[in-house]
Amino acid sequence: MPVASADRWGKPMILDDIRIVDDRGRELPVGEIGEICGYSVGLMKGYYNDPAATEKAIWYGPDGRSYFRSGDLGRFDADGYLYICGRSKDIIKVGRHQTCSRRYRSRFCKPSGR
Repeated sequence: MPVASADRWGKPMILDDIRIVDDRGRELPVGEIGEICGYSVGLMKGYYNDPAATEKAIWYGPDGRSYFRSGDLGRFDADGYLYICGRSKDIIKVGRHQTCSRRYRSRFCKPSGR
């Protein structure tokens, strides 16, 4: 996805840690697009009684810290701002249901005036 179409979201908050990783789980340098993985004291550490789902949803940093794999694609710029560039998978959870993110966006994310 072209970087020009990315949305700038800002910088991570204090105590939050965001990493960008490739499909092999390696951290990427500034400017490269990969999956956004996040850590926060209030973020889930795993799925209750479901270690298999937890293993799919968690990326472990070099220090062993667990990060949630968002499924979103993004990059950091040289000033530390995070840009959202797309999705690595097209399935999102809405309440108890899983849906195609394109279907959800087309219904609920229409530009104003249409």
